[in-house]
Amino acid sequence: MTGSPNRIFKYLAPERISVLSEQLIRYTPLGAFNDPFEGRPEIRGFVSDEEALSNFATAVPSELSAAYSKLPTEVRKIVSHQQWMQFATPFMVQHQSEFLAMLHTASTQVLPSLPSKFDDVMGVLSLCEVPDSLLMWAHYGVSHTGFVIEFDPSHPYFNTRRSEDDEFGHLRQVVYRDIRPSANLIDLDGSEMFLVKSKEWEYEHEWRVLRPLKDAEQVISVNDQQIHLFQLPQAAVKAVIFGSRASAYLMDQARELISANSEISHIQMLRCVPSESRFALDIRPYAT
Repeated sequence: MTGSPNRIFKYLAPERISVLSEQLIRYTPLGAFNDPFEGRPEIRGFVSDEEALSNFATAVPSELSAAYSKLPTEVRKIVSHQQWMQFATPFMVQHQSEFLAMLHTASTQVLPSLPSKFDDVMGVLSLCEVPDSLLMWAHYGVSHTGFVIEFDPSHPYFNTRRSEDDEFGHLRQVVYRDIRPSANLIDLDGSEMFLVKSKEWEYEHEWRVLRPLKDAEQVISVNDQQIHLFQLPQAAVKAVIFGSRASAYLMDQARELISANSEISHIQMLRCVPSESRFALDIRPYAT
């Protein structure tokens, strides 16, 4: 996936207005999302039997040579390297089935716990391309009582990856499919693991930023759950958009926070107004 959206937004509940004052935003493990399939592709095994045996056969000569070099000198004087290889190679090949059985056992023990291991180390910031989604406002804006933050997608905060292969620190678009990802672990890349959702979620128009949870600025405990908060550059925020049912108290809070801090005085204040003729929201400047 290349490129980035022209605009990017985050829907938030009213109590999260502290994002403006504290400049901290949550990155959430995929296992804590409301979709139980997040970060849970079907992983059939480590690798196919055919590829495993191919790798096994490729590794046998070097492994046997390494074993030969560790034999006592007296043995190597009696048995040449060529004789050793001629003797040991058929023995190793005969044990292919044991190798596969061991691999299958390991996969049944390790793979089921893999998603929770990712949850322990990786957090996700979920963002949206559109600020006026009725469903997004209902679900994530707490029935239109919350607010939306508009970010500048060109800000360096959204592109801190260290290489083209880096999974972390940059905007990545979610892909919506009818079919759940299903493959051996070796064939699953980061996109298949972390960026594929059911088409039923397509209305979210989601983009994500992944970061290691160890890099969190602050970790707090809420209801026995660890909340990882990351520093948010003030310059990355462009506007605050209030829901059509947002309280006057919430909007006053935001106005006071913005007016009291010259470093965020550039942030626009907008609000949603239900259209009089359509199932739609009009976004207009906030008037005090």
